Amino acid sequence: MHVPFRRLYADEYGMSHMETVESELAVSEAAALPWAPFTGSAESLWIGAPKNWATDEPHPAPRRMMLLTVRGEYEIDIKDGRVHRFTPGSVLFMEDTTGVGHKTRVTSQDDLILFAVVLPPSYDCSHMKKQPAAAIRH
Repeated sequence: MHVPFRRLYADEYGMSHMETVESELAVSEAAALPWAPFTGSAESLWIGAPKNWATDEPHPAPRRMMLLTVRGEYEIDIKDGRVHRFTPGSVLFMEDTTGVGHKTRVTSQDDLILFAVVLPPSYDCSHMKKQPAAAIRH
């Protein structure tokens, strides 16, 4: 069993990119259900943005976070011209904390509510596997 989500990151030149990755859920004798390790959370918080909210200038993420869209919809525009849409239930691993960054825009007629799990710089994402670009549609 796999958990797919998107990863927003900056390359060595400071350009933001989006890729689809997945974490594999493992069956453990200690747990009745398959699970994946997700440790080292620095904090968790709610993030809200009103409908029609948008950033005019590209900006890097303020910190490494896993974002779960609870309500509303939004788009992230990265420098390569691609726009990525996020709807309720979608998950984004945001780690483009350096470089040019991205633009964000609320697209729903409702306010946007996100639940964020802040990750420390030391969080190791090497267990995540890349997927083909069209693997997730939100």
